Amino acid sequence: VVIICGSAKNMPKDVRAAIKVILVDKLTTVSSDANVLSVEDAGAQADRILQTMEREKRYIVEAWS
Repeated sequence: VVIICGSAKNMPKDVRAAIKVILVDKLTTVSSDANVLSVEDAGAQADRILQTMEREKRYIVEAWS
């Protein structure tokens, strides 16, 4: 579970972008799996992962202004 708390101005989108960068890095890293994704495909997959986490209440944002 990821819980983001803080200012509503830029923080939620900045944190989401940083998490997406981490996911893309992990999805494009060469591993024992031969099916390494391109950066573009990894970006789309990272978005789907984050959307699933939100839907399942595993990515929660508590932001205020």
